[in-house]
Order: sequence, then C-alpha cells, then structure tokens
Amino acid sequence: TMALENSSSDYELLKARILNGCLNYADQRELDYLKKCYADIINSKRRLECIKSLYDLVVILEKRAVISSENTKLLYDIYLYLTGFPYLDECPKKLHHVYNDIQEIEAETEIKTLKKGIQKLNLSSTEQCNEDSLHQKVYSIISADIGKKWKDMARGLNIKESELDDITLKHPKDLKSQVFSVFQIFEEREDKRDLMRMICNALESARRNDLRQKVEKLIFNSISA
Repeated sequence: TMALENSSSDYELLKARILNGCLNYADQRELDYLKKCYADIINSKRRLECIKSLYDLVVILEKRAVISSENTKLLYDIYLYLTGFPYLDECPKKLHHVYNDIQEIEAETEIKTLKKGIQKLNLSSTEQCNEDSLHQKVYSIISADIGKKWKDMARGLNIKESELDDITLKHPKDLKSQVFSVFQIFEEREDKRDLMRMICNALESARRNDLRQKVEKLIFNSISA
C-alpha cells in the first residue's frame, strides 16, 4: 500500500511539473490541435467540448487510461510537442551518472563539473530526440514549397529587410539556399525550444496554412513514434 501511495504521489508531482512547464506554450490554438490529435481516443464530442485547458485534456486522457502512473509517455510527448524540448526526468539514468561523476571529484571543482554535467545531459537529450534531424526535415519541406512567400515567412521570423536583401544578393535565383539562410539566422537568435512554434506562426502569417499543417504533422509524428 505504501509503495502504491508513493507511486501515485510521484506521478501527481510529475504531472504537475509537466503541466506547469507547458503553461506558457499551451495557447488555444495548440490546445485545439492536441484535442484534434486525440479526438479518436477521447471518442466523445461532448467531452471534447468540455476541454478548456491542457489540464482538462490530461484528466480526460487519464479517464481513457492512456495516461497513468504506469504510462507517462503521453505526458512526455505533450511536453515535447509544446515546448520543443524533452522533459529532463525522461533521462533519469543519465542524470544519475552525471551526479555520480560529480561526487567523485574534489570539492573545489564540484560546481564547475555540475555545470558541465548538466550541459552534457541536455545535449544527450537533444540528440536522443533527433531534434536537429527534425529541424532539417522541416526546413526541407518548407524550402521545397514556400515559393514567393519566403520573404513573408522570413519577416514573421523577425528577419530584417537588410538581411533579406543580403540573402537575395548572396543567393540569387536559389530559393532553397535563400530559405536555409533565413533559418540559419533564425536559429542563431532564438531559443531552441521556440523554433518550431515560431516557424508555424510565421507560415500562418505568410498565408501558408497548408505548409503549417504539414510541419505540425511532422512534429507530432516525430514525438509519437
């Protein structure tokens, strides 16, 4: 009984942390998209209409037995989709190794090693989720189909007019190189966890919702695989 209580308590804490971490990302558009993705599982129009927040969605998915203390994968998937980053607790073994390394070093270097260990852990998590590969796939899809709207999309990514002029001069009549140059500038400036969200919004502002939907589908498939 005590073990069950501890398991339940750990799960509730994990759920609370994940939901809290998604607060700044779960706007109405993203919530509607997630509702659409899980509509078949929820299998109730009335239930779908009752979902007004990410918390409501998780509660209903719990009732459908696809999220529980024994099955937390969907929680991690939702967090990764909304934030663009894997949840740190997804890698407890790697974290354990990092802290073991820290305990073995001299006290005066402990803080520096902790920082290095955390940086390595973050890098490993990113590699594990093939984030760079996903970004390249998204960029390729967009560059192949954005056409004349590439500058509108670039403006939505906060690329300056002078930078657009430089890109055009550097890669005349080479749309693919122009688009990849935009994404290179964009990646250097923005927080990685916001890249995919900002790209989707930029595609919408460029009136290329068809491309936005393709990108969203690719992102969702990558975290559900």
